[in-house]
Order: sequence, then C-alpha cells, then structure tokens
Amino acid sequence: MIRTVELVEPEVSRTLVLVTRKAAQLSPAARALYDRIVEGATPAA
Repeated sequence: MIRTVELVEPEVSRTLVLVTRKAAQLSPAARALYDRIVEGATPAA
C-alpha cells in the first residue's frame, strides 16, 4: 500500500521523467506503478 502525506510548508516539487520503449511491454506491476504515477502527475509548464 502506498501512503501519501500532504505537506503544507515548505512546498516541495520534483521533476520526474518516465521513459518506456515502444517495442516493449511493461510487466503488470510496472504498468500499475506507471499508471499510478501518471494519475497523480501534473503536466510540466
């Protein structure tokens, strides 16, 4: 289970880049993690 704790002060941000190969499929666990990260991500400015 992944648990998140929202921070109020100080504001923290990180840049995260996900790279995949077009010719390869992710394992079910990797796909679930990828989808979870993408769901919670905000687009870069």
